[in-house]
Amino acid sequence: MNNNIQDSRTKKLLISNILFRSATLVSQIFLNIFLFKNTNDITLVALFNIVLMSTQLLSFTFFARIVKFGYRNVTHIVSLFWLSFVYFNLVILWERIIDYYLLLAIGIWLSSWMYWIGYNNNEFDLTNKSNRWNFQWLKKSLKTLSAIIIPSLVGTIIWLNYLWYGYEIAFSIWMILFLLSGVIGIIKVEYATDTKYNMRKALQKVTKNKDLTKVAWNFSLLGFSLSNPLIETIFPLLLFSYGITEINLWFLVSFFAIITVIASYVFGKFVHYKHYRKTYIFSGIFYITSVLILIFFPTYWYVILFASILNLLFTFMDIPQSVYSANVFHDVRWYEEITSEYMVIGETPLMFWRILAFICIYFIWSFDALWVQILFWIMAWIILISILLFSSVKLQHS
Repeated sequence: MNNNIQDSRTKKLLISNILFRSATLVSQIFLNIFLFKNTNDITLVALFNIVLMSTQLLSFTFFARIVKFGYRNVTHIVSLFWLSFVYFNLVILWERIIDYYLLLAIGIWLSSWMYWIGYNNNEFDLTNKSNRWNFQWLKKSLKTLSAIIIPSLVGTIIWLNYLWYGYEIAFSIWMILFLLSGVIGIIKVEYATDTKYNMRKALQKVTKNKDLTKVAWNFSLLGFSLSNPLIETIFPLLLFSYGITEINLWFLVSFFAIITVIASYVFGKFVHYKHYRKTYIFSGIFYITSVLILIFFPTYWYVILFASILNLLFTFMDIPQSVYSANVFHDVRWYEEITSEYMVIGETPLMFWRILAFICIYFIWSFDALWVQILFWIMAWIILISILLFSSVKLQHS
């Protein structure tokens, strides 16, 4: 099999996903900043994300049935055009967003994960064991490259507050990105399955396979310590609590993105598949060490340094985990029968841990040093468990 990305459908899927991720990146960070800035209430931000994640979990499970029936383009189009509609309403109602923040959470992530269940199935079917590693590092590089441009643009617009419409312009940009993603990402994928959606059967098959169970649990554990929503919430808010402005925050996000682009390129260019395990273990140990330093030396500049380190390590842990999770599943002879169910099995515990992370934030009440230290201690222990799980998975080199 060729390890290059040559299929035009795969390229369209990749571009569509980059546009989607660009929009969700800035909206995830900035909506939380907007809520915190206007309420100074960390519990409200946490509750927003708890409702958001819970809705995400329910919608992912429900729409997996629709995707199983073959309606992937339906979920893709409906989800992204609905997201565009949600942000169009934000442009109109932005002064009253606080009054409707729970409805906003439900509206965004109900449609967002309608998108993800279709995308995950398409990505799995359009990639293979030979080119999946190439696809993953290319996706990571392009995603973070867009994270350099979009955050700086949006941050500058908000900082300038042109005609006092900074936020409205930002919401409009997100709306346009979702629309473009929706149009570009319409593709046709053939897949062979005549089986009905059967979660009980899928669970029985997955739990009987030790390696599948391990990668599924490891993926979910990373949802707590390295999940995008948690990182994109806690660190911007932590820096914002130090008094950093929006434009400086966005330039920091762009700086972190540059680090990730370089890391992704280095990873894709020089780290072979057979070295993924060692890379993951070393990165995990480095992560734990960095967290311990942060716990004992929580200075402003080290928070910035740690965020940079985290973006670097996320690349060196996320790519191996993503590739191995798909490849271990690809090795079983019955994978085509339960692809949609397997996506749900992997995402359900992941969402549980993400919800748990925001529950922890909810009970922090403030950025008191003790509560923040407890949260980071939990993150460090979970990464240790993740290292042990990942290192015990039996993997074939390809």
